[in-house]
Amino acid sequence: MVAAMASAAGVAQVGIGEAAWVAGAGVLSTVGLGSCVAVVIHDPVARAGGLVHFQLADATSDPGRARQQPFLFGDHGISALSQALASLGCVPVRCKVQVIGGASMMAQVSAAQIGKRNVLSARKTLWKLGYLIEREVVGGEVSRSVSLDVARGDVMIRESGGRS
Repeated sequence: MVAAMASAAGVAQVGIGEAAWVAGAGVLSTVGLGSCVAVVIHDPVARAGGLVHFQLADATSDPGRARQQPFLFGDHGISALSQALASLGCVPVRCKVQVIGGASMMAQVSAAQIGKRNVLSARKTLWKLGYLIEREVVGGEVSRSVSLDVARGDVMIRESGGRS
């Protein structure tokens, strides 16, 4: 499922298992990143960017579901976002990439290390696709939200409790 640039303000809200991308102008935003991870990619030369919000590290656990919901999985979602951005003229070596989320929000979730596995999946997939990560805001025990202003290339990260 892909979030569309539908609002009058040019803001696309990206939910869990979704992605959005745009060239020119627009704001891509997602909220509630606990153990989920958002990957933000911006190419300042192509003036294009995208954001994926994934919940699970890789599709090997459920290949059928991955075909239905590729953006739910880090490996498939990041690859699909990369392909969409390439169609807008983005080139991995000049992209600014940020990885946000991957927290341990609850003791029972912490034991499964879902957040940590999601961050590792993002790193591995981005590396395989030729992207270098410029900034990571990951781990810990706080929820985060992130937005990308594509025209300016600005990324705003907010942590629960008001920190950014």
